[in-house]
Amino acid sequence: ITEGLADNDLVMGQPQSALAVLNSVRPAAGDAASVRDALLGIVYARTGRRADALHQVDQIRGAGQTRLNYPLATLLAALGYNEEAVDSLEKAAANRETDILFLGVDPMLDSLRSNARFQALAVKLNLAPAKENAP
Repeated sequence: ITEGLADNDLVMGQPQSALAVLNSVRPAAGDAASVRDALLGIVYARTGRRADALHQVDQIRGAGQTRLNYPLATLLAALGYNEEAVDSLEKAAANRETDILFLGVDPMLDSLRSNARFQALAVKLNLAPAKENAP
C-alpha cells in the first residue's frame, strides 16, 4: 500500500511527498524491497540527488533483487538510461513479471515511449496503445 501511495505522489509530481511516505515505514524485505528501492531512487532522480539514485540502482542489482526487472526499469528510465531500461523491460517480459502488463500505460515509462525497442516490445506483448483508424 505504501508503495502505491508513493507511486501516486510521483505521478502527481510530488516527489517530496513520496519521500515522506517511503520514509514513514520500515524498510521492506524481499520483492517489496525492489519496489521500494526503485521508488526511492526515482524520488532521488527527480529531486536532483543523482548519486543517491545511482546508489539505489547498485543496491537493487547488488542485493540480487533483479528478478524484479520492471521496478529497476522505471528507475533506469528516471535516470535517463533508456537502453538499459528497455533491457530490463525485456527481461521482465521474458520472466513473465506481472507488472509488464502496465507497459502501455505506466506514466513512469513515458520517457521511453519514443524508443523503437520499447515500441517493438509493446507491440510484441500486445500492449501498444490502439491507433485510430483513418476514415
